Amino acid sequence: MDICETCEAGKYASSTGFSSCSICPSGKYNPDPASNPALHATCEACLPGKFNDDDGNNILNHDDFGDCRLCDAGTFSNDNSGALRCTICQEGISPAGASSCSTCPVGNECVDGVVSATCPAGKYSNGLTTRCEACPAKYKCPGGTDHIACTPGSYSASTSQAKCTSCEPGKFQPDEAKNKCDECTPGHFCPASSSIPISCDTGSTFQPDTSAIKCKICMNCAPGYEMSRECTLTSDRVCSQCAAGKFSLGAGSCKACQEGEYSSADRTGCIAHCNPGEIPNSDDSGCDRCSKGKYAAYGAGSCIYCDNEGEYADYEGSPICKTAPAGHKPSADRTSIEICPKNTFSIGANTACTTCPPGAHSQAGASACERCRQYETFSKTDSLCACEKSFERINDACSCKAGETLMGTSCQPCERGKWKSSAGVEGCSRCEETLKGSITVNEGSSTESACKCPKGAYDANKGECVPVVEGMSDEVVGMTLQSAQVEPGFWRTGADSSDIRECPKIGACIGGNSTQLCGDGHTGHYCSVCIDGYTKDSFSMCHECAQANRNLIIAIATVLVLAGLVAFLVHKLKKRIKKSEKSKNLWKKMRNGLKVIFASAQITAGLPKVIPNLDLPKSFEKAVDAMSITNLNFFAALPFGCWYGDFDYYNHALGMIFPVIISCGLLTIFGIIFNARRQQCFTVVLAITYLTLPSITTIISGLFPCEAFDDDSIHLRSDYQISCER
Repeated sequence: MDICETCEAGKYASSTGFSSCSICPSGKYNPDPASNPALHATCEACLPGKFNDDDGNNILNHDDFGDCRLCDAGTFSNDNSGALRCTICQEGISPAGASSCSTCPVGNECVDGVVSATCPAGKYSNGLTTRCEACPAKYKCPGGTDHIACTPGSYSASTSQAKCTSCEPGKFQPDEAKNKCDECTPGHFCPASSSIPISCDTGSTFQPDTSAIKCKICMNCAPGYEMSRECTLTSDRVCSQCAAGKFSLGAGSCKACQEGEYSSADRTGCIAHCNPGEIPNSDDSGCDRCSKGKYAAYGAGSCIYCDNEGEYADYEGSPICKTAPAGHKPSADRTSIEICPKNTFSIGANTACTTCPPGAHSQAGASACERCRQYETFSKTDSLCACEKSFERINDACSCKAGETLMGTSCQPCERGKWKSSAGVEGCSRCEETLKGSITVNEGSSTESACKCPKGAYDANKGECVPVVEGMSDEVVGMTLQSAQVEPGFWRTGADSSDIRECPKIGACIGGNSTQLCGDGHTGHYCSVCIDGYTKDSFSMCHECAQANRNLIIAIATVLVLAGLVAFLVHKLKKRIKKSEKSKNLWKKMRNGLKVIFASAQITAGLPKVIPNLDLPKSFEKAVDAMSITNLNFFAALPFGCWYGDFDYYNHALGMIFPVIISCGLLTIFGIIFNARRQQCFTVVLAITYLTLPSITTIISGLFPCEAFDDDSIHLRSDYQISCER
């Protein structure tokens, strides 16, 4: 017979007769460890706010109270019978383990059941919704709160406002939650942020303007006036002048004068006699003022004309006559004063202006006359003191202008060799004091810079004029070391150089100042270096490459024609001359003659090197230039400077010497090896040596001499573009 057993923890058996226990379903658990069968008839349900999503699959998820897990934040469970899962909170919020949803906190936005953000300024939430909404008009939303109604004295005219706007001065708002303020009531005033109009004080203040921020004070009637209308809240008090025979001291009604008195014109009192400057009128009802030009003392019965010396009266009701001040006189009708004209004066209290004595003058309104200052004379034309002849008015005084000095009684120009830069009568400065030996070109020099060295001298920056050196122009006045004019055929290193040197090739140096000393195509020391696009001829003159190429073609053609002619003549002569002893001697003489002609051509071609400034006709120069080919110095005859920009004297020497050495060496070795050709090889070597010896000797001798200059540079004399310092 089978024995029934108590279900283990996590299981249950709901009725008798079961052969096995079942795992608790989802949302439930059973923690009893098989101790009491009564506890296993059912499973306990998870409390609200918790859930168990295991649907009887794993006993370990149902054997303990902790198997019921808390609902996540944003979800909830209110199932008392045990929840399989938690429900998402659609509206409001729920913390972890919540059994229900609560409303979203005021001033916050909630998403998926949790607070996601605080409402920004201009928006709000009232806990009834989960979203922040735009603040409505009439309210303010400072952020993080519900919408707040605008208080009295403020308003909000549009939505999304973080704060309410205070009522402007002249407006008010007594209620909450308004979108505008009302105009202030007449008889009241409204300062900024007013919630109610403030009433003016009856009888003392008023205000008709609805935009005012304070009340006006009611006017008090002035003496001589009485109130005709009282001050109200919206209008000022109205005053009327007292009638004749009455008076008022102000702030009251008019009172009648006593018998025998009459009121003053301004109705401020009653008088028995007229005031000074007045006389009784015809009906004694008042007083009349004296007209201009007259006066009346207190109690006078008539006005008196101002006719004493210098007297006048310039307003009605004058109690006394005034006296004309200095520089003035009374008008003819004694009603005003007039300014004394030019060249007259008045010390005051005079009826007329006095004319200035001879030699004196005055401006209009003068109290005294003045005499002209030193170097001035009075001009009757314009009635002013004018400068004497040769003087000029400088800084309100007559003086000698710059470049002139006082000699005797007049201004005279500074003598040659002197100058004066300022106005005045002091003497002129001598040029010798600033630059010894200098002069001025003209009289009347006004600047120190007018002192210049005379012809034949220049300013060497030593404080004196020194004689020009050879090669410097002696026809220029005011020449300085920097502006020195260099004669054609001479050259210097720069504007600060006094070392004037004669150019090896006069035609290359055109003279002038330091900005341009070299002719076209020339530059460098002694103007002996060709610029880009130019090349030298046999006379060391730079020519454009296009012209040099044309001359080269002509020279080559000339040489070829001459060589062809000589070859033709030699060929013809060989045919005619028989192979006799006499013929051999004749041929030998002819060869010697050709050698002499060839040597003469070589000497002629070398003349430009020996005599650089040799003056020859242009046509003969071209012939000499063409003869340079006879020296077999192809680097001098051909325009290599146009073909190779960096071609200098060293390249020239290497290109001339090494080919000769190599060719002679190879011919010598060839002659030693081949005995049959030895004589011919040695003859060719001798011919090459004979033909190139003059050129090579000249080139080698030019590799060493250098020349120093005052710009601290040393250059090779054969090619001044080569520095001997490298």
